[in-house]
Amino acid sequence: MKKILRIVITGGPCGGKTTALNRVSKLFEEEGYTVFLVSETATELILDHIKPFGDDLDRIPLIEFQKLVLINQLSKEKIRDYAAEVCQNDKVVIICDRGILDNRAYITHKEFEQLALEQGITEQEILDRYQLVLHMTTAAKGKEQAYILSNNEARTETINEAIEVDDRTINAWYNHPNRYIFENDCDFPEKMRRVEVIVKNFIKKEKQQEQARKLIK
Repeated sequence: MKKILRIVITGGPCGGKTTALNRVSKLFEEEGYTVFLVSETATELILDHIKPFGDDLDRIPLIEFQKLVLINQLSKEKIRDYAAEVCQNDKVVIICDRGILDNRAYITHKEFEQLALEQGITEQEILDRYQLVLHMTTAAKGKEQAYILSNNEARTETINEAIEVDDRTINAWYNHPNRYIFENDCDFPEKMRRVEVIVKNFIKKEKQQEQARKLIK
């Protein structure tokens, strides 16, 4: 069975996730990988007018919204898993714009555990599912002048709210053993360069491990 890599790009609002996703995808493609993407589930639902805010009559209760996000996320990842299995390329990576544990940033730990249990998955299984997590810190932390709402219809957070979401997202992925946080103590090009360094090292290690597996066989 081929080894399928799964990577999560997460973080607070306006942190550079989209740019990072494009850069990471290109790096893997240059190394001969087939890249499958999982778009951000919550944004998709919100743009389809399924949202936990707004008019009382139209608003979905937050816990129910997160349940829909979880169900949708699992379904989309399952589809990519199948595509990766049947793909002719032995080198496949699935890159997720936010992952399953991002739900924990919006509800309590107990509520998330219950939702995950209903879907037959544990938090440890979720952690084991992804090999690499890249957290793009929101521009609201230290780069306030770059924090904008106009480029994403689903983004509604104020600067303070964006900071809170970023902090909760960091806590949600706290137990992942291969999680990197990219701060705003530099300009944006440098922030992206740091992402590239981590990903290139990750690809290099995967290549070395693959060579070792072939020698054992």
